[in-house]
Amino acid sequence: MGNVLKLELNRPVPLFELPSTLGRNIQLWEYRQRKNVLILFLCSDNNRNGKILRNFADNYDQYLSQNTEILAIINEDQKEIDGLKKELNLPFPMLSDMSGNVADKYTQIIDKCSIPSVFVIDKFGILYYQSALEKEDEFFEQDKIFEWLDFVEKQCPECTIPVEWSSEDLELVI
Repeated sequence: MGNVLKLELNRPVPLFELPSTLGRNIQLWEYRQRKNVLILFLCSDNNRNGKILRNFADNYDQYLSQNTEILAIINEDQKEIDGLKKELNLPFPMLSDMSGNVADKYTQIIDKCSIPSVFVIDKFGILYYQSALEKEDEFFEQDKIFEWLDFVEKQCPECTIPVEWSSEDLELVI
């Protein structure tokens, strides 16, 4: 994936606070020690991203059953994402990153639009899985994300993956 994804696995992710479709700002810190978080970076400007959002919405109950909240971060103003959430009937919070400052810490931005990217973060803010879509016909592998969330949910703070392990070392990826 080259330099598209900017974070290191098994390290804390950058914290953020952004306006949301819940009518208030959401801080990543709110979920610490309570829920795992799946962060999804997208732009709202094309049909594929709407399909990606619907795919996550269709699987939202399974994410909740794995003690995970989805935060979709979009490079649009609040009014635009409010409309998108309503149009697509999305059950999870959508956050406005109009400046792209948060997305730029996680993934690459091209023409003011973040590369479609997903990040699985445990209750302690540690990144376990990340993926970006480079081709127009690609979609995120929900099964792989669920496997990682299952793995993350079974962990304890004392049982983290050694930093020197890569994702290829884990059977979950094979």
